[in-house]
This record gives sequence, C-alpha cells and structure tokens, in this order.
Amino acid sequence: MHYRITNYVNPDCLVQIEDVQFNCHLLVLQCYSAYFNEKTSKDVVKLPAANVSPKAFELIYEWMTYVHGDSYTILKRDNILEVFLAAQFLGIKELEEQCWAFVDCEDLFTEDTAFILYLEAKKFGISAIMELMIPRIMKFFLTLVSSKDYLELQLDEVFVLLSSNYISVHSEIEVFMSAVRWLWHDWKERKECLEQVMSCVRFGLIAPWQLVDIRRNPENPEFLEITSHPGVQQMIDNGLAYAIIKYWYGNQTGDYYHWIDLLGLSEPPSRNWAGDEKNYVTYREFLHDLEQYRKELYNEKEKSRTKRDTQSTKSKRNNDQSGLTTSPRDSIQPSQPERRPSSRKQSNPISGKSARVEVALGDTMRSEIYDHSLLLKDYLKEGSLFFSERESVLVFGGIDPHSKYGDGRNTGRNIFRYNSELNQWDLVGELPQPRHHHAVAFLKGKVYLAGGTDPRDDEQGRTVVVGTVWSFDPISRAWFKETDMLTPRKNFGLSSVKGKLLAIGGQDKHGRILSSVEKYDPLTGNWEYITSLNVERTGVAVAKYKDTVWIAGGMTSSRKTPLTSSVESYDPKYNTWVEQSSLRFPRCFGCLFAMNDTLYYIGGAGRVSEKERTTSSCNAIDIWNLKEKEWKLHFAMSIPRHGHAVAYLGTQILIIGGVTTAYLRALNDVECFCCERKTWVKGLTVLPVPLSGHGAVTLPPASLM
Repeated sequence: MHYRITNYVNPDCLVQIEDVQFNCHLLVLQCYSAYFNEKTSKDVVKLPAANVSPKAFELIYEWMTYVHGDSYTILKRDNILEVFLAAQFLGIKELEEQCWAFVDCEDLFTEDTAFILYLEAKKFGISAIMELMIPRIMKFFLTLVSSKDYLELQLDEVFVLLSSNYISVHSEIEVFMSAVRWLWHDWKERKECLEQVMSCVRFGLIAPWQLVDIRRNPENPEFLEITSHPGVQQMIDNGLAYAIIKYWYGNQTGDYYHWIDLLGLSEPPSRNWAGDEKNYVTYREFLHDLEQYRKELYNEKEKSRTKRDTQSTKSKRNNDQSGLTTSPRDSIQPSQPERRPSSRKQSNPISGKSARVEVALGDTMRSEIYDHSLLLKDYLKEGSLFFSERESVLVFGGIDPHSKYGDGRNTGRNIFRYNSELNQWDLVGELPQPRHHHAVAFLKGKVYLAGGTDPRDDEQGRTVVVGTVWSFDPISRAWFKETDMLTPRKNFGLSSVKGKLLAIGGQDKHGRILSSVEKYDPLTGNWEYITSLNVERTGVAVAKYKDTVWIAGGMTSSRKTPLTSSVESYDPKYNTWVEQSSLRFPRCFGCLFAMNDTLYYIGGAGRVSEKERTTSSCNAIDIWNLKEKEWKLHFAMSIPRHGHAVAYLGTQILIIGGVTTAYLRALNDVECFCCERKTWVKGLTVLPVPLSGHGAVTLPPASLM
C-alpha cells in the first residue's frame, strides 16, 4: 500500500486547480481532509485557486504521503500563508495546528518580519494572523512609521496599530506625530477620520507643556490644522486635565480618584517605553529621526544582500567540489515529486539551538542562521525573573486568612519566585495593591493579574471586590495598568486563548454568583461580554486544554445543592460552551491543570459521598479519561487542600499553599507530582508564609521565548 501511494501507482482521483492537474489517491485525501471525506465520487475534483493554490496543494499532498521521520517541515516563511489558507479550506485540522505553531513562534516572526507577514496576511484576508503579528512589531514600530507601507495602511489597520500597548516608543508624542504623518499623507481624504485616529493617542501621557505647544507653535502648521478640530481639542483638554491631576495628587490616592471620577476621565494605559524619553518641539525633528530609521533599514538590507551573496558563492563552491548539481523545477508534477523528509508530526518548527529562518525585508530575501543565544539578551537583563534554560515559578498575592492581616508578610502584596536550582523561594517584588481571590494568567511574555478582593477592610469593615487589571513585565518587574473588567469579580477563572484573556464566572461585589464571561484583547485594551456559562459558578477551576478552555466545579446560587460537579468547555471558534462529563463528586476551589494532553483536577473542597454532611478539603487528584469520557481518581496528595495554586516545572506539577479543613489552617507546604514518572517528589522548600487565594504562573525558559 505504501509503495503504491508514494509512487503514484493507479491513482483514482484527479484534482484540478486552474490548468494544473494532480493524480492522487482519494483514500489518502480522505484520511486527512474533511473536504475530501465528503467526496464519494472519484471524478475530477476542481478546487478554487483563490483558496488552494497549486503550489500549496502539492506541498500538502506530499505532507500526507510521506511518513519517514519528522526531521523536515514543509512550512517556510514564503509559503506559510498559502498552506494555512489551503489547510483551512480543505479542513485539515492537524496541518492547521502546525501552521499556527509555526506562525506563533516568536523566534521566527519578530519585529520587521512580523510586519511583512502582517501585510501578506492582509492580502489573504487572514485577520487572526494579522492580530497575532501586531504585538511583535514592537521596536520596529518607528521604522515602520518611516516607511511607505505605513502611509498606505487602511484606517482600521492604523487604528489597531496606534491603539496597541506593545508598540515601542520613547514618548507618547511619537504616537501623536505618527498619527499626524498618516493623516497628512492624504489629508483631503483622511480628515474625515481625524477624530477616530486621534482617539488612539493617549494625551494624558504627554507632558502638559507639549499639549499646550502642539496647539500654538506656528512651526507646526500640520498640528495647528489638526488641533483646530473641536473633537481633538476636547481630547487634548482631557489629557491636560489628567496630567495636572496626576502631577498634583500622584497615582492611586483618594484625591486622585475623586477628581478623575468627577471630571469623567480615564487613566490611560502605559505604552511599551523604549529607553530614555525623547520629546520633540517640532514635527520636522520627528521626520528627521524617521529618516535616520529609514537609512538604518536600507543599511540592513545592503548587509543582508552582501551576506546572502557570500553564502550563495560558498554554497555553489561546496556543491561543485562535491559533484552535486541543482536544477529548478520547471513545473508542478505530482507524479514525480521531490522526496524530502516530512515533519507531519512535528508541531514546533524550531529544534536545537539554532534554526534556519527565511524572512523578507522590503524587496530583499535573506536566509540566515540565527543563533538562539542572541535572542536571550532581553530576557536575561539584570533583574529579569526569567532563567536561561529552566522554568521560573511566580506566586502573586494571597493572604493567610487565619492570621491577622498586616502582620509580618501577611500583606497580600508579595511576589515570590521559586528557584529550582537552589530549592528556595525569594521575595522578588510587590503588587501595586493587596489582592487575594484574584486570578493570574501568562500571555505573550507578560503576567496579567485581574479582579479579586482587597483584603484591607473598607469603611463598613468588608473586603471590596474589584475589577482592576494589571500586567506585569517579568523582565523589568514593572506593572502596567490595563482596562478594568466590565464586572468586578472574585474567585473566577482566567485563561488565555488565541491571544485573548477570558474572565469566567466568579462572584461580584453584591455577592451574586456569575455566569457571565468577558474577553479581553490586550492589543486594543477592550473587554467585551461573550457567551455565558450554562451554569453560574464561583470558586471555579479553569485550564486551557486542546485549544479550548475548560471550567469545572464551583459553587452555585442553589441553597439546596450549592456545590456543583458540572464541567464545561469553551470553543473560541464558535463562541460556545459545551457541557462535558461531570466530576466524580461536586467540589469547589480546586485547580485544573493540563500537561502532555492530560487534564488534571487537583484538590478542592467538597463531599466525596452523599453521606458526608460537611464540606471538607479533598486530597484527590483526578484525571480526564478522554477515551471513556469520564473523570477517574489518579493519585492523592499528602495534605487535603483547597484555595491553592498550581504551576509546573518541566513535567512536574507544583501544588502551592491553600487551606485545609484537616488542620483548620492555611498552608505554606508545596507538594510536587511528576507526571512522567507518576511519583511524588519530596523535599521542596515551603513558602515563606502560608497563603490562600493566591495565583501562580510558570515563566518558560528564556531560551524558548
């Protein structure tokens, strides 16, 4: 069978794309493609070239038929979008996932190459990839602004770019001038969208003297024209008012919030600041700097061309010496394919310490070997919380509810890092404000901390449920204010999926248990409600599992049966929640964790049997049996616990802190379970303080970033 398929003996299906024909075996196509699986006839199958190009189909069919190892991948910089588009049309899920893994690799697409892919994805209309590339432009932003490509962007593309928290600028005035540059390129047509473009500028981050200057300086006629618009004037006035309030009252004070609320202002999120602040008095100074960026880009192109020519000469000389010859393929002939090793089972396009990357820069193509160690410098700066070759576990906030708040380190503001090499916990920072019963998630190099409660009592002696969201940069250890959630909530689930954050369920400030779900886009800073849960719940467990988000257990508003065993999964593609098989028994305040395609439910508080009258901490670790579609007991912890947090180191799960009804106290114990060996690892150092209601994330090794 293998011989017949790979040598195209008696093919029984003719695939035609424009004037190119492919002789294939229908059975092979049906094994992988949902599109062909619906075909019962072996007649000619005509595919639209707009969705499946001949080049893409040839590569895909070769991917289907080659089975000898996984050292080669068909995916390259210059074909990834064609293959991805074709895989989507043909319904080849496995190849789609490999394409996503390739595109999602930040080592392959970063800054200049990310923008090239952004433009190509725009041509194909693949909005998901366009959104994925925006955060990667970062330091390339000002170089991009200096290019003609920037001036030709559409309104919606400029809006997304200038609204992003990730673009790297020296000051907000550079964003303002970048907006002016795009508008002024075709002022007659673009002045209709003036207010929309200017809404991207965070005027509150611009120095007051500059806000006055851009409306009065005669050396900037472009500014005078733009700022004469009433809508823009209002934006500048609001920015000036915010800047003055912040100057007089500082951040995070009662007077500060009083005046912000009174004037109806909002606190602008910070940008990705690049080095020392740089301010411009005139627009001409900014254009002069852009010219320097343009020259640097040209010099890089020339260096790349020279290096490529040198490598090409060396390669030709080596081929001549070895007797090797190369010849281009004149046409697409599937009956006589090049035989190359396949990587059908390989999801990570990079292996080893370096990878060959083909990238486009302007009109120049370059193929270079990038030393992986060169990518580490930013992540290993002094003070960075990343380790070079191993994971780093961070624990955020939480308190000991059985001890007096404020005693010692029981502050709810601590950030601890576990160093596995030294087997010790270190205090590495503080939260902007105390938090517990919050949620944390790691996304694109940052840690997001959302919601929860402030353990400090308010005037009525109650803890306050909040909707605040911060992002934390583990490299600089800096906190950034993000947009607040639409609904303040505690004891909820937070998970990343497709570059977005989902805040799921929980309990609001009025004590109501929630079924609502919010989605946050870090690029735009916007929250929006999406499809609600089927069952409202608080004290939930959440994890990303096989491209979906799972949520399990919790407490409902039912007085008769407050605990639930319900499990649901969210499919971001269809924005739907699907009910899954229930847990073995109802419980809340446990943890879900996915590793190596296995889903674990760890601990929690519940009643193992209906005979039990009281809710107590559980020591069970259950796993989801995918074949039988049910939960099964896997192992048991030494200490029953709930309200804990989990993280990972390699193939080991760390179960951190929590509270236990067995001893009626909070825990500083850390248990470690090795999923690979299915054994417990003993001897981990305990937390510096007992904690519950905290959050934990694992930072990947810097070498993988």
